[in-house]
Amino acid sequence: MKRYELEAKEKWDKIIPNIPTLKFNSDWEVRIIPPYGGAIARFYIEKNNKHICSVYLDWYDTLGYVGAPYYELYPFETDTKRYLLNETDELLKDIERLFNESK
Repeated sequence: MKRYELEAKEKWDKIIPNIPTLKFNSDWEVRIIPPYGGAIARFYIEKNNKHICSVYLDWYDTLGYVGAPYYELYPFETDTKRYLLNETDELLKDIERLFNESK
């Protein structure tokens, strides 16, 4: 029951239509993981079973300081990088760069 209460409180049914689709490259290994730590969604990108990066969706801006729903990519360069929902093409390009740079 607590799970249903959380879903209702966070209005997951209302936000689903507003989450943009992500078109993953066919050679990426994508592992969907539970949305722990306050994120709405989380996933890993892997290559040959090796972790390349993590992405989470913070819909209610509870984990960061962006002021709007956003994705966070970690690691990116020396830390993390954040993307608004209308910046998903940039997010995917940065994931592709990390994927291609990994050995």
